[in-house]
Amino acid sequence: MTMNCRLFLPLILSFFVALTILSANNLRIPEITITKSDTSSLNKAVAKDSYRNRNTSIARGVDITGDSTSVFNCDGKYGQCEYFYPTAFFHPEFGIGRKFRYILETIEDIRDRNELWLYMPRIGFPTFSFNERLTNQITQQPFYRHNVTFIHVHKAGGTTIHSYASAAPRNGVRVTRHYLYHWETARQLTNARTEAELERTIEVQKEKCKLAYYHLGTAGKYKAHPEDWGPDDHVMFAFLRDPLDRFISSLGQAMGASGSERNHVGREFQAKCIKGATYTLQNSRDTLQCCIDYVKEEGFYFEVHFTPQAVEVGFATQMYHVPVAVFKFEDSYQTVLTEIGADPNMKRRGGDMRGYRPSPVLTNMTSADYTPELIRQICELYEVDVIMHRSLGWDVPRCNGYV
Repeated sequence: MTMNCRLFLPLILSFFVALTILSANNLRIPEITITKSDTSSLNKAVAKDSYRNRNTSIARGVDITGDSTSVFNCDGKYGQCEYFYPTAFFHPEFGIGRKFRYILETIEDIRDRNELWLYMPRIGFPTFSFNERLTNQITQQPFYRHNVTFIHVHKAGGTTIHSYASAAPRNGVRVTRHYLYHWETARQLTNARTEAELERTIEVQKEKCKLAYYHLGTAGKYKAHPEDWGPDDHVMFAFLRDPLDRFISSLGQAMGASGSERNHVGREFQAKCIKGATYTLQNSRDTLQCCIDYVKEEGFYFEVHFTPQAVEVGFATQMYHVPVAVFKFEDSYQTVLTEIGADPNMKRRGGDMRGYRPSPVLTNMTSADYTPELIRQICELYEVDVIMHRSLGWDVPRCNGYV
């Protein structure tokens, strides 16, 4: 039995504000060539032109900057984010990321078979609801009144924020978790032994999916004035990380680092790719080359932590036409933690922590170990993320000359 949230769309379309779902029936996507100079202006033009008739604050002539000092107000003076529209980026006709749309479509096909990201973390998004009556325990100032929903791009600080989501209610912050996908649920549906058991499982998942899809439909840009925030209004946000740094973090996690010991791929991955019992620069480089080859051979789908960042954001939004406030992990992570009331020095996972990764080679590996040839291969492997970064006006300097 195959079942996921998308099967319930006919039941809940009345809830939706706007919906764009990926079609698995799209045929081959034509190859295109994109230069660095093309990306920023084209992505913004696509987002503006394709959806200019949407009932946004801009269309209504509402002030979108206001006097808010929140870092989540991407259009404001103090905003540290850029709005990213997955629907514009992956648009099948004119999206600058359209040649990578097949990755999303493949992921949806695998999900339909109940085989996606087996033994991997759940996919969902917590929403934090703040108001000025609550005190930020870090700044000792009142919170801004707003609702922000976190999209977990793996290996970009997400575990720390999920941990804070469990602690924040003790300080009065309302946290609502929304379910999107988990392999255990897929297995429950596949392995249901009786019709009654199957019906019970479907009803539970139907309710979870209904809430998640409704929540996606109410996302939008940041509202600059506190009085404009309704109870269902929220901004979705995510962190994006330099693809070269993220790859090292991803391979350490996928090989069975803390939290992924039971992912059912780590031991085989270690046995095949860890070169040497101790760290040396050559062992590190040989390990990196093997990991690159392994991902090329197996695809992005065998372990969630290797999924391209642009694809993670597209999957999490299910290609609704909603903006996602994306922050540069290297520049804004601690600032965002501070604004939501989390300790900016809190770190739940770190590759350099003793015992966190399953090998000294992985523990001591850094992006300084890359050779130019390794850099070229990773930049090409994660071309979609390099293009996404550039479309936001962010350079990926080590990939210049390769992508």
